[in-house]
Amino acid sequence: MPDDPDHSAPYDPAGDVSYELDDIKVQYHPRSGRDQQVHRFSDYKRDQASNKPSPVCDQEPWKPFRSRLDFEIAELALHASLNKDETNRLISLVHRAAGGSELFSLMNYKEVSETWSQSSHRFTPFEQTIISVPYRKEERCFEVHFRPLWDWATGLLSDPHVGPHAVFDAEQLYKYNGHQFERFIDEPWTADAFWNAQSQLPPGGKPLAFILYSDKTKLSTFGTAKAYPVVARLANLPVNIRNGNGRGGGRIVGWLPIVKESQKDKHKPAFVNFKNVVWHKAFNVLLESIIKYVKTGFWFECADKISRLLFPIILILSGDYEEQCVMALIRGLKSKFPCPVCLVPKDQLSQYGVYASRHASQSESVVTTARAEGTVAEKEAKLKEYSLRDVDNVFWMMLHSNVNGAISWDRLHAHGGLWRDHLWKEFGLIVSEMGRNALTTVDDNFEAFPRWRNLSHFSQVMGISFTDGSKHEEISKLLLFAAHPIIDRQKHPTAYQLLKCMRGFVELDNYTALEVHTEGTLAAGRAALKTFSELMMEYIKMTSDVAVDNSDSDLDSENSHPESADAANGSDSASESQPTGKNWNFPKMHTNSHVFDDIVSKGVTRNYNTKPNEGMHRPLKNIYRDRTNFKNVAEQILRIDHWTVIAGGMRMELDELDQSEGDEDLQDETDMAVDSSAPATGTGSVRDRDYSAHVKLGSTQEAQSFRDLEESRKSDAAFAGFRLKLNNFLNILLPTSGIPLPGGKRIQLMAIDEIIEHRFLRVNFESLVDWKLRTDYLRCSPSFYNAPRHDYVIVDANNGPFFARLMLLFTCRVANQTYLLALIQPYDMPIGARKRKDKDLGFWRIRAQPRSESTFISCRSIIRGAMVVPDFDEPGDYLVVDGVDTDMFLRVGMLRKKAGF
Repeated sequence: MPDDPDHSAPYDPAGDVSYELDDIKVQYHPRSGRDQQVHRFSDYKRDQASNKPSPVCDQEPWKPFRSRLDFEIAELALHASLNKDETNRLISLVHRAAGGSELFSLMNYKEVSETWSQSSHRFTPFEQTIISVPYRKEERCFEVHFRPLWDWATGLLSDPHVGPHAVFDAEQLYKYNGHQFERFIDEPWTADAFWNAQSQLPPGGKPLAFILYSDKTKLSTFGTAKAYPVVARLANLPVNIRNGNGRGGGRIVGWLPIVKESQKDKHKPAFVNFKNVVWHKAFNVLLESIIKYVKTGFWFECADKISRLLFPIILILSGDYEEQCVMALIRGLKSKFPCPVCLVPKDQLSQYGVYASRHASQSESVVTTARAEGTVAEKEAKLKEYSLRDVDNVFWMMLHSNVNGAISWDRLHAHGGLWRDHLWKEFGLIVSEMGRNALTTVDDNFEAFPRWRNLSHFSQVMGISFTDGSKHEEISKLLLFAAHPIIDRQKHPTAYQLLKCMRGFVELDNYTALEVHTEGTLAAGRAALKTFSELMMEYIKMTSDVAVDNSDSDLDSENSHPESADAANGSDSASESQPTGKNWNFPKMHTNSHVFDDIVSKGVTRNYNTKPNEGMHRPLKNIYRDRTNFKNVAEQILRIDHWTVIAGGMRMELDELDQSEGDEDLQDETDMAVDSSAPATGTGSVRDRDYSAHVKLGSTQEAQSFRDLEESRKSDAAFAGFRLKLNNFLNILLPTSGIPLPGGKRIQLMAIDEIIEHRFLRVNFESLVDWKLRTDYLRCSPSFYNAPRHDYVIVDANNGPFFARLMLLFTCRVANQTYLLALIQPYDMPIGARKRKDKDLGFWRIRAQPRSESTFISCRSIIRGAMVVPDFDEPGDYLVVDGVDTDMFLRVGMLRKKAGF
C-alpha cells in the first residue's frame, strides 16, 4: 500500500456496518499513524501500480548519446555482444546506408564505449577496494567490487518510475469469509518480520528492507573460471517489480572474492575459518554504506516528495545450504546442529519436529564466551556445542536484523533438490529393478499425455539426464499419472509407498508455491508437511534393512548444484525392488519444517526463492564468453553488466516516450471474435462480469453452412443432429439469460444458415489463490501441429462445475447478435465409490459421457481450462492434473474435500 490515501473508497469499520463477503480489511502498523480501512472487494486494488501517477516523460532519454539512432545502434551492439571489430563494422555499414534526416554520429567502438561510460551516472556504478585477511602470519589481499547499497536503494526510491511503488508501513490484511475476517499474507510488508522491525524503530521510523542473495557460479564450461555475485532486491517494492527485469528488479551489487584452496589447506579447520573471515570481511564492504544508518536512520526525500526516516534492515537472506552455513557461520552438515535456523540434532534431520531457534544475539554471546575460555580446545568445545565458528559475523552489526531469522527457505534448492537429488533418483532405482518394460511404460505414458501451455511435453524421462531444474519440477507434476499403472499396492508395497511420498511432496510443494496464503491455506500447508513427513518415515522404515552411509550426498549436491537425474536400465524382472537403505538424515529433509514459519514471517516463498537470482548467472556467463579476454574478468563483466542496466533504463524511457506520442507501431492487433450479446452463462442466469474480457475466440476459419458441417462430420456421433440441438439450446439460453427471442418466436436455424468455426480460445479467470486475473490459452483443432488437439475445460453450471472436452468452437449470429458457443463432450458420468489409489495418490477421477451425449454451452460459462490425462489402467476414465498451477491445485482440492478425501 502507498503512503498516500488509497484511491478505492473505504468505509468506517467502527460504525454499524454489515460486512459483505470478500471485504478487505487493512490494518496498518500503529506507528504509521494511519487508520484501519475496510474496502469492498471490487474496489480494492491488489496491484497498486495503476494508482501511481505516470512520471513526466524525458523527451531525450538517449542522452548522453547524441541522437536516438546513436543509442539504438549502440544498444544493438551491446545486446548482440558484438566485439570491437564487429561494432566498428556495424557502424561503418550504418554510415554507408545513412541518407535520412536523422543524425548518426558514432564513429567507432571507442566512441561507443566512452559514451556508455559517460552515462554511468544514471545508475549506481561499481566501486572497487582491497581487503586483507591474515593467514599463517601473512596478509592475503583480495579485490572486492561493489555498488554502495545505500546509494543503490535510495536511487530506486528517488526514481519516479520506481519510487512511488515502494511501501514503508507494515500492514496486516484480512478478507471477510462470511463469518469473520481471515488474515492473508503475500508481500513482505504484510508479514510479521516487517511489522516487528517497524515496532523496534523510533517513532516515525520506516524499515528500508533489503533482500540479499549470494552464490558462486561457474563462468566457463569446465569450471576453471568462477564468479561470486551478490544480488540485491528491495523488499519495499511489489513482487512484480522486485522480481522483474526492469529498473526496480534485482541487481548485482557485489562481486565477492573466491579463495583458492590448495591441497595442503583443504579441509583444515584454520583454513575453513580463514575463508569464512574473507567472506564476511568482503560482505562488510558491501554493507558498510547502510551499517552507518542502522542506529540513527536517515531522512530521505523519495520520488513522491515525502521525506521519510529510513532505517536499513536485512529482512531476507537467500541462498543454497552451503551459502546459508557461511552466512550463519555454522559448521555445516556433519556438525552437531547442522541447521542455520534452528538447533535440530544432526541425527534427527529426517524427523518431523519443532526445535529451538537460533538467534544472532545468542550466537554472538556464545562466540564471546568461548573466546574467554582458557585454552583453544576449551574454546572449540564451547563453539561446537552450538556448531558455531570462531569468526565475527558481519550481520551482527545490522541492528534490528537477525541473520538466522533472515535466512530463508528456498523452494529451488531445499524442495526442488529434495525431488531432483533424492525422490526422483530413488524412483529411478526402484523402477529400473522392475525391468525394461516398466521403464518403457513410464516413457510411453509421458508421451501420450496431451500438451499444455508452459509445460514441457516429454517423450522420454527415464534414463535421461536433465540439466534444467524446471524440467524436474514439471516431471514431479506428471510422474504419478504416468507411473501408477506399473506399480501395484500388493505386489510392490515399497514402490507404492514411494508414490504416496511423491504425492505428499507434490501437495506440499503446491502449498509452498501459493502466491497468497490465508490462515486456512497455512493450516492446510502445515498439515501437508506433517503428512509428507509421516509418509517418508514409513518409507524409511520399509527401506531401512540395508545400512548405507550416504549422509554426505546432500552437501555434495549443494556444493556442486547437480541438476541431473539418472535412472539406469535394469533387468527384465518385474518383481518388487529391494530396499535401498538410503540415509535420509540430510538438510533438505529438514528445512521444509521452516517454510510456513518463513511465510508468516517474510511473506510467500517467491519473495525469497533463489530462482530469479540464479537466472542472473546466465548473462554473466555470456558476457564472460563473448566480451572478455578471459583475464581479470570481474571488472570487464561488471562494466558490461552496468552498461546493460543503463541501456535497459533508456529503452524503458524510450518506449514510454513512444507510447505517450501515440506510436502506431505499439498498437495491438488481434484476430479475436467478441460476443456482442448480453451477458449469459450456458444454462444459468446473467452474472455481473465483463464477458468481453472473459473469453475471446481466435484462429478464425471460413464460414460454413449447417448442411456442410453435418455432412463433413457425419461419422462423428458428437455432431449428430447438430442444427436441431443448437436450435433447442438457443431457445433455452436466451430466455434464461433475460434475452427476448427474436420477434417473440422460437429460433429456427436453417440448413443453409452459416456458422464460423474458431480453433483458439482465450479464457481469463480470477485465480482462487491471489484473486488476480490469469489466462488459459486453449485449442480445439483437428490439426494443430499435424495432430488433433481438443483441450479440456471446467464449465460453470447451475448444479455445480463439471469438466468437459471441447469438440467445436464457433460463432453464430441470431437477429444481428453474435454468440460465442462451444460443442462439448461432458466428463461428468458418475464415478461411484472412489478407489483407494485415488485417495492415496490424490487423483481426481472423471468419466466421459458417450460422444452422442455432446451438448452446447456458451463460451461464457467456461471457468478455465484444465489438463486431463487418461487413466491407463481404466479405459474411459481420466485424471485431472491438479499441479499445472496453484489455482487448479486449490480447485481440485476443494472437489476432493467435498468428496471426503
